[in-house]
Amino acid sequence: MRLFVFFIFIFSAKILYGTDIEKVKAFTNALSSDQRTTLVRFLNTLIESFSGYVLHGDKPLCIEAYPLSYESGAVSGVNKESHTLINGVHLWQSLNLPLENKQYLFLIFDIEDYGYCHLICINRKAFLHAVNENLSLFRYVLGPTLTAEGLLNELIAKKEQFYKILKEDNVLLGILLGYGKQNALLVSREEYLADAFGGKERFPFLSKLSDHPVNNQEPSLGYLSTEDELKAIKNLLAVSRTLKPFEDLKIPYFGCEPYSQESKNLLSLYEKNRQEIIEALKRDDFIEETLAKLFTTTSNVLEIPSLPSFSLATLSESKDKIVFKLASAIIQEIEEEKFFQPSFLQAFLDGVNDKNEEKVEVETVQTTVKRRLDLYFIEKELESVQNLQKANDYFKQLPYRKKLLTLIPGKVYYKVLKKGKGTSCSSKLQKASFHYSFRILDSENGDFGTHKLENIEQFIPGVAYGLIGMKRGEMRKLYIHPEYGYGHQSFLPSNSAIIATIELIDFEEGEVKAKIVPALSNEEKGSHNVVEKHENLKKKDFYANGVNVWDFLKKNSTLDYQTFKDAFAFAKRANPFKNSKQRDQFLIDLYSSLINKTPLSNPRVTVSDPE
Repeated sequence: MRLFVFFIFIFSAKILYGTDIEKVKAFTNALSSDQRTTLVRFLNTLIESFSGYVLHGDKPLCIEAYPLSYESGAVSGVNKESHTLINGVHLWQSLNLPLENKQYLFLIFDIEDYGYCHLICINRKAFLHAVNENLSLFRYVLGPTLTAEGLLNELIAKKEQFYKILKEDNVLLGILLGYGKQNALLVSREEYLADAFGGKERFPFLSKLSDHPVNNQEPSLGYLSTEDELKAIKNLLAVSRTLKPFEDLKIPYFGCEPYSQESKNLLSLYEKNRQEIIEALKRDDFIEETLAKLFTTTSNVLEIPSLPSFSLATLSESKDKIVFKLASAIIQEIEEEKFFQPSFLQAFLDGVNDKNEEKVEVETVQTTVKRRLDLYFIEKELESVQNLQKANDYFKQLPYRKKLLTLIPGKVYYKVLKKGKGTSCSSKLQKASFHYSFRILDSENGDFGTHKLENIEQFIPGVAYGLIGMKRGEMRKLYIHPEYGYGHQSFLPSNSAIIATIELIDFEEGEVKAKIVPALSNEEKGSHNVVEKHENLKKKDFYANGVNVWDFLKKNSTLDYQTFKDAFAFAKRANPFKNSKQRDQFLIDLYSSLINKTPLSNPRVTVSDPE
């Protein structure tokens, strides 16, 4: 009898499941062509990423991020993934799905400070299991009365505060991302040590990035020093993908201890999930199956939303006007380059021309990445050279200023803003407490704060020398050359001159002379060679961008080269956009229209079977 009831239950479930799929199919069939295309591409992009392991596996959650503004869309070509997420999120938000009672859900919120939208995909069952399995750790960080359901409900209700609710704790976040408790603890400790290793990233402390000799031998629990501990952890950790290097549908990426039982279990689970996702992708109703998961409540009730109000923006202007605006957007973005040269515009147009005549192929991703890395370093070098030249020119004028006193000729100067009282601190100064503010040359923005009896051997030499001779309550304005500041490697722009105000609160002296780190040696390089190298490399970059952009336009539009070239020439003399936001919106509308007109040969992700 029990067996009979069991088979009745299974049979009923299949009927219900089939009914649900048909209801979802009715919903997707009612969508407009643009809406369906956007939805299919949106879900496919997520499944190709880690959301597949959340929606069709056992990963508690994953976080997708994309830029709020469409940066460099005109020049570098279309990032289809970002475009797909931008349009997909807008469509999904228009469905107005309730979040509180869903088995699977998306939290969507903007991080305006960083210019990104975060899309968090959650598997409710796996989320609750991860929290309950590590409840003591979650309660230790978030409070003794916390429950798994309560935490999830708070994250849903206050999604914009997602990281604050978790107190930005990397261990808890690692557990929720499905990396395992021990792996999360190890990786979090590595990040903490790497961040703190070698000094403090705060004015006027020595930078961990600079060439100043810094003491890294602080004791560490179980190790002789933090340096030994960091090395030990780095040797212990491996990257999950290197242990399971699948070509398609890669397993989640995280640091792990490769031989621990926790890691073996996780890797085995994600390998199993991967195979389940591959099998699901082969089914004709894969999209409807995924939507059914997202539409189903915790009570196993399918809630079909009303049809979305979302529609892709259409450009009502004439083709000539659209081409003119596109050319204008390209020119504006190129001219906004920090180290702009007129030759950049011609290099881009040369790339368009050569691709139009099929003289060149679109370069590989590896080639692009290598060139971008080369550009990054040459631009850092160019910035360093130019900042050092500015500093040198500025400091040549300082000896002629009234009331300015010399500490180190040509390098460190000061003037007294307020006199102090009592005795002056001598060259045996060991510790000092003081208020400070600072900015770099040619900038009005800076920082301020207070330090309490810090050891001056941890300070940049310009500040250490500036403190000697001060009285309690005295205020000095310091002018510090890069050699006595942070030099070419720091959290500040390379070779920045510093203008700081110091007000001494208190100090302590010792028996020996203060230990002040030596000044940095900044080799003066002629800027001509660096500028030339940068220009040549940048021209190669814009040439490749021209090739990429024209490759996309040829595949997705009927635009001819002569029309584009004429528009490019005319656009140099006109500006159709009021601001960059208007320009970005135009690019989003244009590229969305072109992308979604591309026919879908296969609405599902293509994956190969596991080896």
